[in-house]
Parts: sequence; C-alpha cells; structure tokens
Amino acid sequence: MTTMSAKHRNTLPPYRAVLAGVAAAFLNAATASADGPLNNTLVLPNHEALPAMNHGAQTAVWGLQLRIGDTRVYRIQSNGSVDVDYGVIAATLSNGLGGTPAGTADASRRVAAQYEIQGDLHYRVVGKDNGGFLLAARLQNALVHVDGVVDPRRDLLEQPFLIRVAPSGALRSFEFVRGFPADLGRVIRGVVEPLQLVFPKAASGSWVAQENAVGGAYDARYSGAMGGANPAQLQKTKTRIYGVPMADAKGLPAGAATRIGKANATITLDPTAGTVETITASEDTTTDANGAFISSHVGDYSAERVKMAIAALPTTAQDAARALEGDDVARARLYEVNPRIAPRVAGLTVEGMLAVFDAELAKNQASAHLLLKSWLRLNPTKSLAMARELEARPGGGESAAAVVGFAALSAAGHPEAQAALIEILGGAKTTATMQERALMAILDVAMPEPALLKAVWSFRSTIVADDAAASVMQSLATNVYGALGDAQRGNASVTQEVLHRLSSLLASATDSRQAVLALDALTNVGDYALVAPIVRSSLSSKDAAVRTAAFVTFRRMTGEAAFTEFGQRFAAEVDPAVRREAARVALEMPESAARTAWAKAQLTGAAETDVLVTAVRILGRELGAQPENALALRALLDVSRDRQVRREVYAFVAPRSEGGQ
Repeated sequence: MTTMSAKHRNTLPPYRAVLAGVAAAFLNAATASADGPLNNTLVLPNHEALPAMNHGAQTAVWGLQLRIGDTRVYRIQSNGSVDVDYGVIAATLSNGLGGTPAGTADASRRVAAQYEIQGDLHYRVVGKDNGGFLLAARLQNALVHVDGVVDPRRDLLEQPFLIRVAPSGALRSFEFVRGFPADLGRVIRGVVEPLQLVFPKAASGSWVAQENAVGGAYDARYSGAMGGANPAQLQKTKTRIYGVPMADAKGLPAGAATRIGKANATITLDPTAGTVETITASEDTTTDANGAFISSHVGDYSAERVKMAIAALPTTAQDAARALEGDDVARARLYEVNPRIAPRVAGLTVEGMLAVFDAELAKNQASAHLLLKSWLRLNPTKSLAMARELEARPGGGESAAAVVGFAALSAAGHPEAQAALIEILGGAKTTATMQERALMAILDVAMPEPALLKAVWSFRSTIVADDAAASVMQSLATNVYGALGDAQRGNASVTQEVLHRLSSLLASATDSRQAVLALDALTNVGDYALVAPIVRSSLSSKDAAVRTAAFVTFRRMTGEAAFTEFGQRFAAEVDPAVRREAARVALEMPESAARTAWAKAQLTGAAETDVLVTAVRILGRELGAQPENALALRALLDVSRDRQVRREVYAFVAPRSEGGQ
C-alpha cells in the first residue's frame, strides 16, 4: 500500500485512518501468503543474519570485491517456525487511532506455522550504480513449504530480479518484475538478505555494522581474522534490532521491541579469491510490547557456494532493466486463482458469495478477503453488482464488509473491478465515507487503466473545498492520483499522465493550499529525474508552506544527485521552520555519501537544535559502516552545550573517560 504524505495523514479523520491501517496490517501483513492455503497467515520472517556476495581478503584488498561479469551460485536452505498474534496489532490499530475497539472475533488471532524454503540463487554482476553494484539474479529449483503445503507459484519465484549493493556490501534495494506478488518478494529477500556481509572502510579484526532486512534495521557484530587461514572464518552476531521482524506490520503497540535469544552466523571465505563459500545461521527472537506477546521466530539458514551452470541472466545493466519491463506477470496476476481456493467459490451467485463472505468475515478477515478476491477474478462481470451490495451494508464505508470487500476489489485488479470502483466513486448518492473507501481501494490497484486515472482526477476536480471535510477529501483524492503514478510501479505512460496533471495544477495554483496539494501528490511519484524539474521553482517560493512541501518531495528520491540538490537548496533556506521540516526529510532519504557529508557540515554550520539532532541521528545510524563518524560526533560534544543535542550524541557514542580516552 502506498503511504500518503505525513501532511495529508494529519488531516484525516480518525475513522479513515483506522480503516486504512486495518487494511494495511490485517490484509497485507497478516496474509504474507495471500494466495496460499486458506487461513494460513504466515509472515515469513527476517532471518536475522544478513548477503555475502564476493568479498576480499584482508591480506589482499579489504572489503567487498565485485567485478562486472562475476557470477556466483549459492544453494540455500531455510526452515523454522513463526508464531504471530495479529489480535494485538488489530486492537492497537482500533484503540490507538480513535476507532471502535477490535471485536471479540479478532481479539486473539495467534497463528503458528512451520516453513521450509530452498533453492539455488544465481547472480551476475552487470553494472555499477552510485559507487555500488547492480546484480541480476534469479532463483532456480525454488520450493516454499508452509505447514507441509507447497506454494504453487514456482514460476513466479523463479522470475528474474535485481539487487543493488552498496560499496560496503550492504543491500540497498531489490527490484522485481511488474506485478510481482509482495509476499513472494519477501520470501526472496528472506533467502538473499542472510547472505549480506558489510565491511567497514578500514581493515579490522572486529566491527559493528548496521544492516537492513525485511523487518527493519539491526546492528551486527563481526569478529574473526581474514588473513592467513584458508578458508578464513568470521562470526556474526546480531546485537540490537531496531525494526520488528514482521513484514509490513503497521500499527504495532507503543514500546514494541524484539528480544534476541540467539542470532548468530558463521561465514567462511576464500581470502585469496575473495568469495564467500558458506554461511550457516540460526536465530531465536521474540517481539512483545509491555509484556504482551506479538510474535516469535525460531529458524536455521544455510547457504553454500556451488559450481553449476549459471541460469539465463542478463549481461548488462540495460538488459537487466529491460528484463523487469512488460506486463506479462502483472496481467496474469489479475486473473490468477489458487487451485486450492477456487472450488470454494466457483459457481456461486452474488448472493451465494455474500453468504460465504459474511460467514468467513466473522471468523477471519484475511480469509474472507482471499475468498472474495478469488471469486471476483473468476467472475469479473459481476464486480459492480458485488460492489453495490457492499455499499448497501449497514455502516457504509466504515463497516468491516466495506473495508475487506473493497480491498478485495482492488486486489482482483482487472478492468471490470476498476470500473466498479469508478461507479461507486462517482455515484450521485455515494456517501463521503464510501467515497473514501473507494479511493483507498483505488490506491492499491496494481495496474490502473486510463479510465481510472481520469475518474480520480474528475472526482477531485468537482470538489469545492469550502469546509474541512471537503478539504480532506480533495487532499485524499489528489494524493491517490499521485500514488497511481508511482514510478516504482513501472508503468511509464501512467506516470507521465500523472506528472502532466500535477505539474499543471502546480503551475496554475492561485493559493498556497493548491500548490501544497500538488507537491504532496508529487512526493508519491518518487523519481528524482521526473519530479525535481517540476518542483524546483517551488523551492524558491515566497510562501514558506510551499517551500516546505517542495522539500518533502525529496523524501523518496534516491541517488547522489538527488541529495546533492537537496543539500544545496537547504543551504539557501533561511526560515527556521522550513529548515526543521527539511532536515526531517533528510533523515528519511536513502543513505548516500552526499547525505553523510551534509550531516557533518550541519554539525559545524547549523545553529538550530532540531537540525543538529537530525544530523546526529544520520551519522549515528551510519556508525556500523562508517565508524569515522564517531570523530565528528565527539567533536560536536566539545563545542555544543545544548542538552538535547548532547543527549542525542550519547545515544551513539559513549562518554569519554576522565583520562580523555
């Protein structure tokens, strides 16, 4: 689900936030195997150990050694068990966001499952990217077992994908073919990420690196010698977890934290060839909040480099990018129905499906969503009739039937389902809450048709924002329109149409509010090359609110060029309030050399406490990969008397002893 801008979220009424949150947490996080066995709500875990690709020996060249053209194959085996209480998440969403407390049916939904994953990971280094490397990869002989049942989507598991690797060895991102199922993306990340091995810049016998994984960031401590023995051996231990190891878990209780019972890995390397030979890892972690259980994971992982013919992979970065283009996978997904689910819904009328849906909804919302989505894919021409039935349910857009039902319409995804959402959105008698429900469903449509874009823009254009409720609706519609153009969806024609409309809105805005709406929506497009030329003039606006919104558009932009421009604009900004909000955007932007340099510059050039705190957090969170940041943080302690700033520094570096050591 695309995330709305913070500015827009803050304007939403509580019930809308609750519905959106439940849709995200219950229907996405709770159904990581959404097309797997019914009632199987396994969230495949982060294996807590992270990728070693091809690394150098301390006696030769320290750190990551990848060369364009390198190929590797690793045989991977992962197995374990997870235990998740989704009721805790649901109750927090409802109670914490001002909605009705979760019903008794969802008060305790603790699900345990066993999993086993195996396959051969093939990759080839095909290019360089921002100082790092671009790897074309794919799994072969892939099998996923959940409670003994084989996931039938092996053809999807073996689709090609890309991995972007930082110079340190840290994984920057994964890119999959368009329409690739999110749950299978997490499976692939889960078997690749435990291979990660992150080096500091200088050779060392032990070091700590901060690494990213499916469920969040963590600190890993490395120890062991790389010189001399062949094979060399490293030990890796996860020491602190920043994120909860549950994919896409939204709305977790305040104070949620993961306790590490065990999270260790042993890595063997060939120090002369610079290759990882084997990795074995095991973990035992538990997540809770104030004593309330949320989830646990116990698992083992192994990877062994093997010699076999490399799979069919691109040989250049351009070919790798083209391998992800096309709509074949996405289109096939619009009508795919799991053969284990089809018999339960095949042949049902609208009334019959509603009876099945209602019965399942009372027991398990995730299962109800899966059943209705499957029925809609089998019966596309009945989409509008089903949408009308859901609209007529008591409670309208706030009812559980509407939340789950319209999410199923969105997931069904085909043109007929989109047409049904358009009819509901533009209906003369459609209530405001149902319009919001339709918009939130449209937000998650994977392959929006031109008619859907036109309908959302037309709806937005008819709203007269003469009161608070209408202003919220206009903001929501504008943001949804921008999200449909998200460049990461891979639909260039849709993105260009969205950019054209939003740039026209920005250029013609007669008041700051309309300009801010356009900028907020452009944030959801995310691509620096496409968005930056449109928003540059707004960074020089006389209106502080417009300048702030223009800075926010950088939040999802990646690459050195994006942050370099951000830093230049920040240096020219004089308004303390705008600088404060812009600094917060910097904290959310991806790690880059330009961001690190900017943060260090703020330690000596910035006077505002908020900016200094942000700079400290950026440098502190990078300490694992860039231990030299500690020198800059300690230098700040020598000159700053600000208690808040000093307290923030001490969160990352220990106070000096009396002897100055």
